Amino acid sequence: PSFGSLFTAGTENTKESIIEIQYTISGGPNGQFTNFFTPSGTTLTPSAANGPFGRNRPNKDIFDRHKAQYPGDPRFDVSYVYGSVTLNTGASQTIYPANTTNRGWPYIKKYVDPAYVATYSNRNFIYMRYADVLLSLAEAENELNGPANAYQYVNQVMARARNSASPAAAVPADWSGMTQEQFRGRIMRERRYELIGECHLYYDARRRGADSLKAFFIEHNTHPTFNANFDRTYPTDDATVNKLLLMPIPEREINTNTLINPEHQNPGYN
Repeated sequence: PSFGSLFTAGTENTKESIIEIQYTISGGPNGQFTNFFTPSGTTLTPSAANGPFGRNRPNKDIFDRHKAQYPGDPRFDVSYVYGSVTLNTGASQTIYPANTTNRGWPYIKKYVDPAYVATYSNRNFIYMRYADVLLSLAEAENELNGPANAYQYVNQVMARARNSASPAAAVPADWSGMTQEQFRGRIMRERRYELIGECHLYYDARRRGADSLKAFFIEHNTHPTFNANFDRTYPTDDATVNKLLLMPIPEREINTNTLINPEHQNPGYN
């Protein structure tokens, strides 16, 4: 019933989890998501003298749009580390939005593990959870029949988000009154907010084709806090965007599969 409980260390394999990768620091594979996503050398991981790496960080435009669309969303403080962090030395380090320079991005909070040490973590990775299924159902129903019967699925996710606070928050409100096209755009944003840091964005940004991917890139490049000295500029020329929709067919596969010829290679990789 609580969004936050999904990402609390020690709370694993809940009813919401459909496919969850099991990790342990002893007797099995250790989890690396804390290492990838959590800021380095802070009180969030007090047992670690150094690390985690914290190199996978969300884009500022997604962070800002989430905050602007749903001010007071209980999911926000569960999903992100922002503003500042306290280092294990006791000093404070500013991060986005207070800092927009070389440390000018927020972090993902979902994989924080206070017991993390020496790159090791017990934190599992939820590969698929029920909220993802509900958002997919809403998207599919809208594409087939329009939004009338799609609201019921997405509004379960909205209600759980609101009720994760006590007392319940006013946002995110239930959806209603949208056209099919409006719903189509909003559901893709909702997936970013609900599932941020859960490894869906790479595919979600691509599966609606080149125009959608290009719009995603332009939205990033033209965001008000974009800083070309520190932020990555995404390509927006059509040839590169089309190339980035797909990975290349491996050369070994082309060489050994008699039904695949070099001209079958995906666009941009020849």
